[in-house]
Amino acid sequence: MEKWEQKLKNDVNGSLPNHIDQRIAETLQQLPRKKRRATIYYSVAAVVAALSITFGLSVLSPAFAETMKRIPIIGSAFDFVGDISVKKGTEIGLTTTHEEQVEVDGHIITFTDSFYDGARIHLGYIIEPAHNSDLGEFNYLDVEFTINGRTIGSHGMGQTEKELENGLYAGAISLQIRDDLPDSFTLGVRPFGGGSWSVNLPIELVGNSHEYPVHIMKETSDFTMHYETISFLPTSTELALQYDMTEEKYETYAEQIIQYQVIDDKGRVLQPISGGGGGGGAVNGIITSHYKHYFEPLDNIPLYVTIKPFSIAMNTNSPEKVRKQWDGTEIVLSQGDLGQLTILDAKQENGVITFTVEAVGQNAHEQASTFWLEDTEGKMLERVEFASRLEGSVNQYQSSFKAPSTQTDIYVTTLKMNSLNYFEELEVTIELK
Repeated sequence: MEKWEQKLKNDVNGSLPNHIDQRIAETLQQLPRKKRRATIYYSVAAVVAALSITFGLSVLSPAFAETMKRIPIIGSAFDFVGDISVKKGTEIGLTTTHEEQVEVDGHIITFTDSFYDGARIHLGYIIEPAHNSDLGEFNYLDVEFTINGRTIGSHGMGQTEKELENGLYAGAISLQIRDDLPDSFTLGVRPFGGGSWSVNLPIELVGNSHEYPVHIMKETSDFTMHYETISFLPTSTELALQYDMTEEKYETYAEQIIQYQVIDDKGRVLQPISGGGGGGGAVNGIITSHYKHYFEPLDNIPLYVTIKPFSIAMNTNSPEKVRKQWDGTEIVLSQGDLGQLTILDAKQENGVITFTVEAVGQNAHEQASTFWLEDTEGKMLERVEFASRLEGSVNQYQSSFKAPSTQTDIYVTTLKMNSLNYFEELEVTIELK
């Protein structure tokens, strides 16, 4: 199979830069297995494992009734997990409450709430594991989704999960579906290949959105970019675009990851959330692809936004780690060609230590995200909250970690990263008002 054909078949959310992938992998190896799971993005088309567990309805299960008593106490799964869109949707009251439950191999799964604002479908759940079981070996996400009883086509999926103090697990699933959806529909969840359980959840479009047609075309010697629309949804900012290139050039760019910076009129680089798309085969030697990329939501529509496409070439070399002992004073960490990170201060409260950093360079959010804590032996401290921009700032961020239980030195740590490769001829500023 040709490289470009394989890439089209993948048709999923864009991969993270190589150095971020490595950093996440290293983190997962050192975190306690049952404490928190990393965000996962994958294509349903890529799931090939057969369903290997037995499912059963739990309507008459004693554990079912016990879980029902505990769920109202802890509230919504979205109170504990979810990306920036989930948090925003919960904050502004977009969620719909559900109490649909199933029992799978003794594990009780409760779907607690959901919402859909025109971009992605978000679904919250809580799991009570079976007694003395290892939830990490339970493939409860080996499922398929339906819209009004029909299996959905190409889509991307993200999932986050964490263990709560009372032994339950809270999780959030985000679905990005390429096909247009009606304003009201039923979302079905069931095992791959059928099974003895299914859940049907009523979903309605919520919130107000503002779409701006762009219709700007930019060209390079390799391909043509069509900026189609930019939309401001309640929980995200959506950029829709199309690009055309020859089969030969498509194969070349299959080795790269094209990403986009969206910068508002205040100079803030919007946090990327997800993205995906694809296209069909070549027509007269030209491959046309359509993509949608999602970024953090904005409370107010800016006067203009600037779009800066860039790429990061694949790098097989391990990035250089930079770390310094935290002594309570301001520390500057080099991040190589990408810029630098200044550690401003840290505050500890209720067993959680929160660091404030300032990122100076080409990609503020990525720079702030490529930051973690280590102990003297180089073991990473568990992350509680990922980097989020301080309200009112342009490039200052906060990240939270679980404070060490024993007296130990703390080392602030980052990586040296390559400069971004901007496609300056594709850059565009879109006037909105």
